[in-house]
Amino acid sequence: MSIIRYPQLAHWGAYTAVFEDGKLIRCEPFADDPDPSPLLNSIVPMVYSDKRIRKPAIRRSWLKRRGER
Repeated sequence: MSIIRYPQLAHWGAYTAVFEDGKLIRCEPFADDPDPSPLLNSIVPMVYSDKRIRKPAIRRSWLKRRGER
């Protein structure tokens, strides 16, 4: 079991991303942040959500229109 911690910055604050065996397991708020954003709790579920786009995507209709220009 290997745990690695990476300090991060996002527009909602500073935090530490904690990985176990290569998988993000939690995000801890910066220790000196007096009011950390509750959005930090949504990072892990967002990363592993089945709703997440897995690869770049583009609409065929957009490509077709682009080729007509």
